[in-house]
Amino acid sequence: MTSKKIPRNHLVAIGVVLFASARIVPDAYAQTVTSLTCSPSTIAGGSGGATTCAVTLGTAAPAGGTVVTLASSLLELAASAPSITVPAGQTTKSFPVGTNAGYRRYSGLAFNATISASANGTTRSATLNVTPAPPPPDFNSGSQGSQNTQWNGLMCGGIAPIGGYSDILYDCSPGSGTGFGTCRFFRECSIGCRRVPPNGGTFNDFCATSGPNPVAISRNYIASGDRVPAAIVAEAPAGNGAAQEQGVPRVIDTNFNATQFPQSGIGFPTGASSVPWDVATSYVPAIQFVDVAGFWFNDAIPPLLITNGRSGHSWLVLVPPDPAPSVAIPTLGDFKITGSNPDADVVMLKRLSPTTTRSTYKKGGNRTLVNGVSVSADGKTLTVASTGVNAKGQTVKNTSVYDKQ
Repeated sequence: MTSKKIPRNHLVAIGVVLFASARIVPDAYAQTVTSLTCSPSTIAGGSGGATTCAVTLGTAAPAGGTVVTLASSLLELAASAPSITVPAGQTTKSFPVGTNAGYRRYSGLAFNATISASANGTTRSATLNVTPAPPPPDFNSGSQGSQNTQWNGLMCGGIAPIGGYSDILYDCSPGSGTGFGTCRFFRECSIGCRRVPPNGGTFNDFCATSGPNPVAISRNYIASGDRVPAAIVAEAPAGNGAAQEQGVPRVIDTNFNATQFPQSGIGFPTGASSVPWDVATSYVPAIQFVDVAGFWFNDAIPPLLITNGRSGHSWLVLVPPDPAPSVAIPTLGDFKITGSNPDADVVMLKRLSPTTTRSTYKKGGNRTLVNGVSVSADGKTLTVASTGVNAKGQTVKNTSVYDKQ
């Protein structure tokens, strides 16, 4: 066996190669998530409380920072921003996770959500626990014993003549003497509650066991200040005349940061199985959950006793902009256009930023033109951009720039 000496300059070259290879591992490790913690780890149910979570990287983030993607296993219960950026030179970053005070409020159950943080192929998670929420109190049914028209029995919440929540079936007692009846929780309805014609004044509504949920929203997690298309969905194509379905959208938001458009009921066109509407939201300072509810009906005893229909709801999560405002900033809604305008009968105004607004024009419920108006940072230039299709079917795409003199 013979040995062969390796020239000294070759040894140096090999050493450089080995050293360079060794440096690759720490650089990759620097952009991985090593831990995620949340404090407190338990939130009182029904409180709408928040926790603060902290994500930690293996080493300091590089120039430009490290983006960490966030997620929740139960978005209707607990939610955060979709991502955060750990600043360059830092190893940790905190973020809030909000909880939904209304999530399954009558269930009497405890829940938990897994909050996860991911970056460059690594994921760490933490469990957030929510204790059972105290159930809402019983409420007045509105039926008075001394009145000619009365009601009682199993009744869907959120459908006239009773209040309550659209995903709950209530047991309502009859009024006694001159007193009012009381509605108390009976059952949760996961895909809607079905109102059926009563036997006299006694109702026997029930939780639906098959779809469709009468309330559909296109997205359940949005940047606040945005609009979400929604729909009231019937079980079958609408009839006509007395049997024509009516949709009634409802947005329940005790913070008044969301509302529905239109504000009134919507008639189903004959043969249609759904009618569209929008949920408009404000810019919010913290995570917020909005109860998007509604019902359809096709039979009623005027003025308020609905005898055939179905109610339901969905949760919508609003995420603050970055940076978040200190208080909610309302966005503008729909305004009817009076006079003769061939291109629109409604305009929706929305503030996109302190210097930018957007006007969306609609005719017969269909979008026609969109105008964007922005002012430059120095306040000296106004830009107006218009796109869409006008009443003549012509494509519109114009940009006008105005300079302050």
